[in-house]
Amino acid sequence: MMSGNPFSCGPFLSASLNIDEFSKNVYYSYLLTNSLETYVEYEERIKSAIEEGMGEEYIVNLQKESRHFSGLLDFALSIGSGSGNEEIQ
Repeated sequence: MMSGNPFSCGPFLSASLNIDEFSKNVYYSYLLTNSLETYVEYEERIKSAIEEGMGEEYIVNLQKESRHFSGLLDFALSIGSGSGNEEIQ
């Protein structure tokens, strides 16, 4: 049972559980959108840096940051495939 839920039975239990699930889904959507936008932004920065002939060290740093955000995106996707949710592919 949820620790912060004041309703353990009665007519408000299902509403309380649905509100909790809805808020988790809204936050998950925000997390996924933010992670994806950041990842795409870094991929575009890398492509632009290569096309403009920026320094190799700068490009390597962008690639490291891109891998970091790729890991965060993978993490966000793994959260969405937890129990009770359909797996995201």
